[in-house]
Formats: sequence, C-alpha cells, structure tokens
Amino acid sequence: MMVAQQITVRRHAAGDEPRMQDLAQSILAELPDRQAAARLLADSPDSLPTIMVATAGGVRDLVGAAGRRENRVEFVGVLGDWRRDGVGRRLLSALAEDAAMRGFHALWLECPEDAVAFFEACGFEQSGRRPGHHLVTLRRPC
Repeated sequence: MMVAQQITVRRHAAGDEPRMQDLAQSILAELPDRQAAARLLADSPDSLPTIMVATAGGVRDLVGAAGRRENRVEFVGVLGDWRRDGVGRRLLSALAEDAAMRGFHALWLECPEDAVAFFEACGFEQSGRRPGHHLVTLRRPC
C-alpha cells in the first residue's frame, strides 16, 4: 500500500500512450482470465472518449487508469502496490464528475460478483444481473 496523497488524477494525454500499455500489461498480468486481458489490451486508448489516469511521483509514473464510453465504465485498473489506498475510488469519482459535466446523470458498469463490494464502496448500487451470465450490473449517480 502506498500513500494516496501522492496521487494526481487527470485526463489521459497523448504522451501517456507508452505508459498506458505498460500499465495495462502489468495490471492484466495479475488477472486469471487471459481472454479478457487480451480484449482489453486490444483496445486502443483512442477508442474510449474519456480516460482518467492516476500518476504518482510525477507525470511518468502511471499507477492506475479508468475509462468510459458515454455513461458506461469500461475499465478500472490500479497497480497492485497502489490498491486499497483510494486510487480506484478517485479514478471513478473523476469519471463521474466528467460524465456529469457532459450531461449524464449516472454511470453504469458490469462486473463479476467478486468486484461488487469495491464498486459499492465507490457509490455504485446493484441494479440487476444479465440473464445467463455471472455479471452484476451496477449504477452510480453522477
């Protein structure tokens, strides 16, 4: 666990591209679902209209990122050493603030059952399940 006060959350910038790939590979290497990891790596940051990044120790050190398309959260990822220190929460709050400024009233996402507690702690509420899947749908007002 690191010190959250060292974190800056900002909008993704063009110069972040190489570090975004490194961040994604580091985070996804910890995931058991290699197919999901491959799909996430295949997406270019340019394919999402809004990506927020968390930096530590200056612009060069990306420790987390979150992205949304319209009002749907597509991903949230934080490096292992920076987890459980408020980084993911800050990234989601930044996405919600940005979405509200663009006229959206809520953010939506789907996640596996084991991630529900984290998203509920970040202000999301369960709103259903997709039939035939093990994913939970959650909603957070902006």
